[in-house]
Amino acid sequence: MYKIGDTVIYKNDGVCTITEITVKIFRDKEIEYYVLNPVHNKNAEIFVPKSNPDLVSKMRKVLTKDEIMNIIESMPEEDEIWISDETNRKEKYKEILTLGDRKELVRLIKTLYIHKQNQKQCGRKLHLADEFA
Repeated sequence: MYKIGDTVIYKNDGVCTITEITVKIFRDKEIEYYVLNPVHNKNAEIFVPKSNPDLVSKMRKVLTKDEIMNIIESMPEEDEIWISDETNRKEKYKEILTLGDRKELVRLIKTLYIHKQNQKQCGRKLHLADEFA
């Protein structure tokens, strides 16, 4: 799936380069790992077991310029995802942030921006929970 030299985003560690794919022995088992080096900390190494789908799913390739431009160009057509019920809204937004789907993140940004503008026109502020979504 990934190869040495790929640039990925990994969980909260940010942008990383896959510098190695290695095998380590753990409890008498050979386990293959991606070795990630965060670009902001060249001395750090993160070992992601290739056999752990939950951890591997937290690795996402950095988008190309064309992919970014396509997302930006699609923004006007994207529907908002405002949910009136605060509890449901928090759950949905947390899910979007956790999954990291770029299109859904753009929809979330657009939704919060439009809602903030509407609140401003009414002389109100964005709800604190939405401010940090």
